[in-house]
Amino acid sequence: MVPTPPSAIEEEEEDVRAREREERARQLPAVSDEEEVDEEEMWDDLDAEDMDDPVMVAEYAVEAIAYLREQELTTVPSPTYMTRQPELSFPKRSILINWLITVHTHLRLLPETLFLTVNILDRFLSLRPVSEAKFQLVGITSLLLACKYEETYSPSITELVELTGGIFKKEDVIKAERFVLKTLGWTLSFYPGPMSFLRRASRADNTEPRARTIAKYLCELTLTDPSLFHLPPSLVAASAMWLGRMVMGREVWGANMRRYSGYGEDEVMGGVSGMVRWLGGEGPNEAVLKKYASRRYLKASVFMHQWAVGLWGEEADLGEDDLRADLPALKKHIREERERELMKATEEFATVEGEDEI
Repeated sequence: MVPTPPSAIEEEEEDVRAREREERARQLPAVSDEEEVDEEEMWDDLDAEDMDDPVMVAEYAVEAIAYLREQELTTVPSPTYMTRQPELSFPKRSILINWLITVHTHLRLLPETLFLTVNILDRFLSLRPVSEAKFQLVGITSLLLACKYEETYSPSITELVELTGGIFKKEDVIKAERFVLKTLGWTLSFYPGPMSFLRRASRADNTEPRARTIAKYLCELTLTDPSLFHLPPSLVAASAMWLGRMVMGREVWGANMRRYSGYGEDEVMGGVSGMVRWLGGEGPNEAVLKKYASRRYLKASVFMHQWAVGLWGEEADLGEDDLRADLPALKKHIREERERELMKATEEFATVEGEDEI
Protein backbone atom coordinates (compact mmCIF):
# COMPACT_ATOMS: atom_id res chain seq x y z
CA MET A 1 0.00 0.00 0.00
CA VAL A 2 1.41 3.39 -1.04
CA PRO A 3 1.54 5.84 1.89
CA THR A 4 -0.45 9.00 1.51
CA PRO A 5 1.79 12.09 1.30
CA PRO A 6 1.30 14.58 4.12
CA SER A 7 -1.01 17.45 3.40
CA ALA A 8 0.10 21.05 3.45
CA ILE A 9 -1.71 21.59 6.77
CA GLU A 10 0.10 18.65 8.37
CA GLU A 11 3.45 19.92 7.14
CA GLU A 12 2.70 23.37 8.53
CA GLU A 13 1.73 21.92 11.93
CA GLU A 14 4.94 19.91 12.04
CA ASP A 15 6.95 23.05 11.22
CA VAL A 16 5.23 24.88 14.08
CA ARG A 17 6.06 22.05 16.50
CA ALA A 18 9.66 22.02 15.35
CA ARG A 19 9.99 25.79 15.89
CA GLU A 20 8.49 25.41 19.37
CA ARG A 21 11.03 22.71 20.25
CA GLU A 22 13.87 24.90 19.01
CA GLU A 23 12.56 27.85 21.03
CA ARG A 24 12.35 25.78 24.23
CA ALA A 25 15.89 24.50 23.61
CA ARG A 26 17.21 28.06 23.26
CA GLN A 27 15.57 29.05 26.56
CA LEU A 28 17.34 26.30 28.48
CA PRO A 29 20.54 27.41 30.24
CA ALA A 30 23.72 26.12 28.70
CA VAL A 31 25.53 23.46 30.71
CA SER A 32 29.26 23.10 30.31
CA ASP A 33 31.15 19.83 30.70
CA GLU A 34 32.29 20.87 34.17
CA GLU A 35 28.83 21.80 35.40
CA GLU A 36 26.61 19.25 37.11
CA VAL A 37 22.90 19.13 36.41
CA ASP A 38 20.83 19.77 39.54
CA GLU A 39 19.20 16.40 40.07
CA GLU A 40 16.51 17.98 42.24
CA GLU A 41 15.17 19.66 39.09
CA MET A 42 15.00 16.41 37.13
CA TRP A 43 11.91 14.85 38.70
CA ASP A 44 9.00 13.87 36.48
CA ASP A 45 5.58 15.45 36.73
CA LEU A 46 3.60 12.28 37.43
CA ASP A 47 0.35 14.20 37.87
CA ALA A 48 0.37 15.61 34.33
CA GLU A 49 -1.03 12.43 32.76
CA ASP A 50 -4.09 12.62 35.04
CA MET A 51 -4.99 16.24 34.33
CA ASP A 52 -7.87 15.18 32.09
CA ASP A 53 -9.28 12.74 34.68
CA PRO A 54 -11.70 14.58 37.00
CA VAL A 55 -11.64 11.69 39.49
CA MET A 56 -7.90 12.11 40.13
CA VAL A 57 -8.15 15.91 40.69
CA ALA A 58 -4.48 16.04 39.70
CA GLU A 59 -4.42 19.84 39.65
CA TYR A 60 -4.85 19.79 43.45
CA ALA A 61 -2.50 16.88 44.23
CA VAL A 62 0.45 18.97 45.42
CA GLU A 63 -1.73 21.19 47.61
CA ALA A 64 -3.56 18.16 49.01
CA ILE A 65 -0.34 16.44 50.06
CA ALA A 66 0.96 19.66 51.60
CA TYR A 67 -2.27 19.93 53.60
CA LEU A 68 -1.97 16.32 54.79
CA ARG A 69 1.62 16.97 55.88
CA GLU A 70 0.35 19.86 58.00
CA GLN A 71 -2.54 17.88 59.46
CA GLU A 72 -0.50 14.81 60.40
CA LEU A 73 1.42 16.85 62.94
CA THR A 74 -1.82 17.69 64.77
CA THR A 75 -2.81 14.03 65.18
CA VAL A 76 0.48 12.49 66.36
CA PRO A 77 0.03 10.96 69.85
CA SER A 78 2.29 11.89 72.73
CA PRO A 79 5.39 9.64 72.79
CA THR A 80 5.41 9.78 76.61
CA TYR A 81 1.75 9.07 77.35
CA MET A 82 2.48 5.66 78.86
CA THR A 83 4.16 7.38 81.81
CA ARG A 84 0.70 8.73 82.70
CA GLN A 85 -0.98 5.31 82.51
CA PRO A 86 -0.39 3.61 85.91
CA GLU A 87 -2.20 0.38 84.97
CA LEU A 88 -0.91 0.03 81.40
CA SER A 89 2.39 -0.65 79.67
CA PHE A 90 3.72 -0.99 76.14
CA PRO A 91 3.67 -4.81 76.30
CA LYS A 92 -0.03 -4.64 77.22
CA ARG A 93 -0.56 -2.17 74.38
CA SER A 94 1.12 -4.61 71.97
CA ILE A 95 -1.20 -7.41 73.11
CA LEU A 96 -4.27 -5.24 72.48
CA ILE A 97 -3.07 -4.08 69.06
CA ASN A 98 -2.24 -7.63 67.99
CA TRP A 99 -5.80 -8.57 68.91
CA LEU A 100 -7.18 -5.58 66.98
CA ILE A 101 -5.13 -6.60 63.93
CA THR A 102 -6.58 -10.11 64.18
CA VAL A 103 -10.11 -8.69 64.35
CA HIS A 104 -9.35 -6.31 61.49
CA THR A 105 -8.12 -9.20 59.32
CA HIS A 106 -11.10 -11.37 60.29
CA LEU A 107 -13.55 -8.66 59.23
CA ARG A 108 -11.61 -7.91 56.00
CA LEU A 109 -11.46 -4.19 56.70
CA LEU A 110 -9.50 -1.53 54.83
CA PRO A 111 -5.86 -0.80 55.75
CA GLU A 112 -6.83 2.81 56.53
CA THR A 113 -9.25 1.53 59.17
CA LEU A 114 -6.48 -0.22 61.08
CA PHE A 115 -4.18 2.80 61.16
CA LEU A 116 -7.00 5.12 62.18
CA THR A 117 -8.03 2.66 64.93
CA VAL A 118 -4.57 2.72 66.50
CA ASN A 119 -4.32 6.48 66.10
CA ILE A 120 -7.64 7.02 67.92
CA LEU A 121 -6.51 4.65 70.67
CA ASP A 122 -3.16 6.39 71.17
CA ARG A 123 -4.61 9.89 71.02
CA PHE A 124 -7.19 8.97 73.63
CA LEU A 125 -4.53 7.42 75.88
CA SER A 126 -2.50 10.61 75.48
CA LEU A 127 -5.37 12.56 77.08
CA ARG A 128 -7.02 10.19 79.58
CA PRO A 129 -5.76 7.46 81.95
CA VAL A 130 -7.45 4.11 81.34
CA SER A 131 -7.77 1.16 83.71
CA GLU A 132 -6.60 -2.26 82.57
CA ALA A 133 -10.16 -3.56 82.86
CA LYS A 134 -11.41 -0.97 80.35
CA PHE A 135 -8.44 -1.14 77.99
CA GLN A 136 -10.02 -3.60 75.55
CA LEU A 137 -13.24 -1.58 75.60
CA VAL A 138 -11.33 1.50 74.45
CA GLY A 139 -9.68 -0.62 71.73
CA ILE A 140 -12.93 -2.02 70.31
CA THR A 141 -14.54 1.42 70.51
CA SER A 142 -11.62 2.90 68.55
CA LEU A 143 -12.15 0.21 65.91
CA LEU A 144 -15.86 1.01 65.73
CA LEU A 145 -15.19 4.71 65.20
CA ALA A 146 -12.58 4.01 62.53
CA CYS A 147 -14.98 1.67 60.72
CA LYS A 148 -17.71 4.30 60.69
CA TYR A 149 -15.32 6.79 59.15
CA GLU A 150 -13.46 4.60 56.62
CA GLU A 151 -15.68 1.65 55.71
CA THR A 152 -18.61 1.61 53.30
CA TYR A 153 -20.30 -1.07 55.40
CA SER A 154 -19.31 -0.86 59.05
CA PRO A 155 -19.65 -3.93 61.31
CA SER A 156 -22.41 -3.59 63.90
CA ILE A 157 -21.78 -2.95 67.58
CA THR A 158 -23.33 -6.34 68.35
CA GLU A 159 -20.82 -8.08 66.05
CA LEU A 160 -17.88 -6.29 67.65
CA VAL A 161 -19.12 -7.04 71.15
CA GLU A 162 -19.33 -10.73 70.28
CA LEU A 163 -15.68 -10.66 69.19
CA THR A 164 -14.72 -9.57 72.72
CA GLY A 165 -16.16 -12.83 74.06
CA GLY A 166 -19.09 -11.10 75.71
CA ILE A 167 -16.92 -9.23 78.21
CA PHE A 168 -18.69 -5.97 77.39
CA LYS A 169 -22.27 -5.10 76.55
CA LYS A 170 -23.60 -3.04 73.68
CA GLU A 171 -24.45 -0.21 76.09
CA ASP A 172 -20.81 -0.13 77.28
CA VAL A 173 -19.54 0.45 73.74
CA ILE A 174 -22.12 3.18 73.03
CA LYS A 175 -21.20 5.00 76.23
CA ALA A 176 -17.47 4.62 75.52
CA GLU A 177 -17.99 5.87 71.96
CA ARG A 178 -19.48 9.15 73.19
CA PHE A 179 -16.70 9.60 75.75
CA VAL A 180 -13.88 8.93 73.27
CA LEU A 181 -15.34 11.35 70.72
CA LYS A 182 -15.80 14.04 73.36
CA THR A 183 -12.23 13.59 74.58
CA LEU A 184 -10.84 13.89 71.04
CA GLY A 185 -12.95 16.98 70.35
CA TRP A 186 -14.99 15.05 67.77
CA THR A 187 -11.97 15.15 65.44
CA LEU A 188 -11.37 12.05 63.32
CA SER A 189 -11.11 13.29 59.74
CA PHE A 190 -7.81 15.15 60.12
CA TYR A 191 -5.69 11.99 60.47
CA PRO A 192 -3.87 11.09 57.23
CA GLY A 193 -2.55 7.55 57.71
CA PRO A 194 0.58 6.11 56.10
CA MET A 195 -1.46 4.65 53.22
CA SER A 196 -2.23 8.13 51.89
CA PHE A 197 1.46 8.91 51.56
CA LEU A 198 2.43 5.39 50.48
CA ARG A 199 0.13 5.58 47.47
CA ARG A 200 1.74 8.86 46.48
CA ALA A 201 5.27 7.45 46.77
CA SER A 202 4.24 4.27 44.93
CA ARG A 203 3.48 6.30 41.83
CA ALA A 204 7.12 7.35 41.67
CA ASP A 205 8.02 3.65 41.88
CA ASN A 206 5.62 2.74 39.03
CA THR A 207 3.33 1.10 41.61
CA GLU A 208 5.57 -1.99 41.75
CA PRO A 209 3.46 -4.55 43.70
CA ARG A 210 6.19 -6.40 45.59
CA ALA A 211 7.90 -3.32 47.01
CA ARG A 212 4.52 -1.81 47.89
CA THR A 213 3.35 -4.99 49.67
CA ILE A 214 6.58 -5.08 51.68
CA ALA A 215 6.13 -1.39 52.49
CA LYS A 216 2.58 -2.05 53.75
CA TYR A 217 3.93 -4.82 55.97
CA LEU A 218 6.62 -2.53 57.37
CA CYS A 219 4.07 0.21 58.06
CA GLU A 220 1.98 -2.21 60.10
CA LEU A 221 5.07 -3.32 62.03
CA THR A 222 5.36 0.20 63.43
CA LEU A 223 1.94 -0.03 65.09
CA THR A 224 3.23 -2.14 67.98
CA ASP A 225 6.71 -0.60 68.24
CA PRO A 226 6.96 1.79 71.22
CA SER A 227 9.75 3.72 69.50
CA LEU A 228 7.96 4.22 66.17
CA PHE A 229 4.22 4.60 66.84
CA HIS A 230 4.51 8.36 67.31
CA LEU A 231 6.33 9.03 64.02
CA PRO A 232 4.48 11.14 61.43
CA PRO A 233 2.64 8.85 58.95
CA SER A 234 4.44 10.42 56.00
CA LEU A 235 7.82 9.46 57.50
CA VAL A 236 6.57 5.93 58.24
CA ALA A 237 5.45 5.54 54.62
CA ALA A 238 8.71 6.95 53.19
CA SER A 239 10.85 4.74 55.45
CA ALA A 240 8.83 1.65 54.51
CA MET A 241 9.03 2.48 50.81
CA TRP A 242 12.79 3.04 50.99
CA LEU A 243 13.36 -0.33 52.66
CA GLY A 244 10.88 -2.11 50.39
CA ARG A 245 12.70 -0.86 47.30
CA MET A 246 16.09 -1.67 48.80
CA VAL A 247 15.30 -5.33 49.41
CA MET A 248 13.94 -5.62 45.85
CA GLY A 249 17.29 -4.47 44.48
CA ARG A 250 16.45 -0.83 43.73
CA GLU A 251 18.94 0.99 45.92
CA VAL A 252 18.78 4.41 44.21
CA TRP A 253 16.52 6.91 45.99
CA GLY A 254 16.25 9.28 43.06
CA ALA A 255 14.69 12.68 42.48
CA ASN A 256 11.20 11.25 41.88
CA MET A 257 11.24 9.27 45.13
CA ARG A 258 12.48 12.27 47.10
CA ARG A 259 9.84 14.54 45.66
CA TYR A 260 6.83 12.23 45.90
CA SER A 261 7.72 10.71 49.28
CA GLY A 262 8.69 14.08 50.72
CA TYR A 263 11.92 12.80 52.29
CA GLY A 264 15.56 12.40 51.38
CA GLU A 265 17.46 9.18 52.00
CA ASP A 266 19.20 10.48 55.10
CA GLU A 267 15.89 11.55 56.66
CA VAL A 268 14.40 8.04 56.64
CA MET A 269 17.32 6.27 58.33
CA GLY A 270 15.78 6.54 61.80
CA GLY A 271 12.51 4.96 60.73
CA VAL A 272 14.24 2.28 58.66
CA SER A 273 16.56 1.23 61.50
CA GLY A 274 13.54 0.86 63.79
CA MET A 275 11.80 -1.38 61.25
CA VAL A 276 14.89 -3.52 60.67
CA ARG A 277 15.21 -4.13 64.41
CA TRP A 278 12.11 -6.38 64.40
CA LEU A 279 12.79 -8.23 61.14
CA GLY A 280 15.45 -10.62 62.35
CA GLY A 281 14.02 -11.93 65.62
CA GLU A 282 10.67 -12.23 67.34
CA GLY A 283 8.98 -9.02 68.46
CA PRO A 284 5.58 -7.80 69.62
CA ASN A 285 4.15 -8.28 66.12
CA GLU A 286 2.72 -11.81 66.07
CA ALA A 287 -0.49 -10.85 64.28
CA VAL A 288 1.31 -8.82 61.60
CA LEU A 289 3.86 -11.59 60.99
CA LYS A 290 1.15 -14.20 60.62
CA LYS A 291 -0.97 -11.98 58.37
CA TYR A 292 1.85 -11.18 55.95
CA ALA A 293 3.12 -14.77 55.84
CA SER A 294 0.18 -15.70 53.60
CA ARG A 295 0.29 -15.92 49.80
CA ARG A 296 -2.20 -13.08 49.58
CA TYR A 297 0.55 -10.77 50.83
CA LEU A 298 3.32 -12.48 48.82
CA LYS A 299 4.75 -13.95 52.07
CA ALA A 300 6.31 -10.57 52.77
CA SER A 301 7.08 -11.26 56.44
CA VAL A 302 8.89 -14.53 55.62
CA PHE A 303 10.89 -12.90 52.83
CA MET A 304 11.88 -9.92 54.99
CA HIS A 305 12.92 -12.17 57.88
CA GLN A 306 15.22 -14.17 55.63
CA TRP A 307 16.66 -11.01 54.10
CA ALA A 308 17.40 -9.38 57.46
CA VAL A 309 18.87 -12.53 59.03
CA GLY A 310 21.12 -13.01 56.01
CA LEU A 311 22.57 -9.53 56.49
CA TRP A 312 22.59 -8.91 60.25
CA GLY A 313 21.72 -12.18 62.00
CA GLU A 314 18.85 -13.14 64.32
CA GLU A 315 19.47 -10.63 67.10
CA ALA A 316 20.59 -7.58 65.17
CA ASP A 317 20.37 -4.40 67.26
CA LEU A 318 20.81 -1.98 64.39
CA GLY A 319 20.84 1.69 65.30
CA GLU A 320 20.47 4.66 62.99
CA ASP A 321 24.23 5.31 62.89
CA ASP A 322 24.91 1.60 62.28
CA LEU A 323 22.57 1.62 59.28
CA ARG A 324 24.26 4.69 57.82
CA ALA A 325 27.65 2.99 58.23
CA ASP A 326 26.40 -0.21 56.57
CA LEU A 327 24.61 1.56 53.71
CA PRO A 328 27.52 1.76 51.19
CA ALA A 329 28.30 -1.95 51.64
CA LEU A 330 24.60 -2.83 51.39
CA LYS A 331 24.19 -0.94 48.12
CA LYS A 332 27.38 -2.52 46.75
CA HIS A 333 26.03 -5.97 47.67
CA ILE A 334 22.77 -5.23 45.80
CA ARG A 335 24.63 -4.06 42.69
CA GLU A 336 26.83 -7.17 42.71
CA GLU A 337 23.78 -9.42 43.07
CA ARG A 338 22.11 -7.66 40.14
CA GLU A 339 25.23 -8.06 37.99
CA ARG A 340 25.44 -11.78 38.84
CA GLU A 341 21.79 -12.29 37.91
CA LEU A 342 22.31 -10.39 34.64
CA MET A 343 25.38 -12.47 33.80
CA LYS A 344 23.52 -15.68 34.59
CA ALA A 345 20.59 -14.63 32.40
CA THR A 346 22.99 -13.72 29.57
CA GLU A 347 24.71 -17.12 29.78
CA GLU A 348 21.38 -18.94 29.75
CA PHE A 349 20.26 -16.93 26.72
CA ALA A 350 23.50 -17.70 24.90
CA THR A 351 23.07 -21.42 25.65
CA VAL A 352 19.53 -21.41 24.25
CA GLU A 353 20.69 -19.52 21.15
CA GLY A 354 23.44 -22.12 20.61
CA GLU A 355 20.99 -24.99 20.89
CA ASP A 356 18.67 -23.35 18.35
CA GLU A 357 21.50 -23.01 15.84
CA ILE A 358 22.37 -26.69 16.21
